[in-house]
Amino acid sequence: MLRHAGATTIAKEINENFTEAVSQALLTKLAEIGIQIEEQLPTIRKIQSGIYDLESKLPEIEAAGQKVLELEQKLPDLHDKAQKIVELEERIPEINRASESILKLQQNLASVLGPSFIKDVKGPLAHIPIMCTGGITLETAKEYLDAGAHAVGAGSALLRNDLIAASDWAGLTKEAERWLAAVGG
Repeated sequence: MLRHAGATTIAKEINENFTEAVSQALLTKLAEIGIQIEEQLPTIRKIQSGIYDLESKLPEIEAAGQKVLELEQKLPDLHDKAQKIVELEERIPEINRASESILKLQQNLASVLGPSFIKDVKGPLAHIPIMCTGGITLETAKEYLDAGAHAVGAGSALLRNDLIAASDWAGLTKEAERWLAAVGG
């Protein structure tokens, strides 16, 4: 044990002496070729500081690199979705034309199957009770009843989701009373 401690001390002293001798020889040679290391110390320290800063940020850099790799793996899927968006954008004029046609059809159906249709059917078939449903609003309910409908079925226009979601039963009762007043009930 004593020998080991002595050998360690000797090795340490040799190492220190060697480092000092090499450093001195290096500084002497640099001075001979015109490089004064003392003048370069600020630059050397700045580089050293930058290296230490970089080393401390390596986990963040590695995490960012990992995210880039994950994103790169998702690129094919993102490309496919972007392509679908482009294809849909190209079809917007076609979709607009279809929606215009549907709106015209709805307007025509409203005029064909509206209150005047009820009146026309009730003419020869006055004994058949008719109940109108679908698209009934507070404004149209009375028109259908005046045209001869026996009853109207009002869904979402009467049973308002906002009042139900808020558990506003008094508000829902007032809405029903408004409907009864509007249709003369």
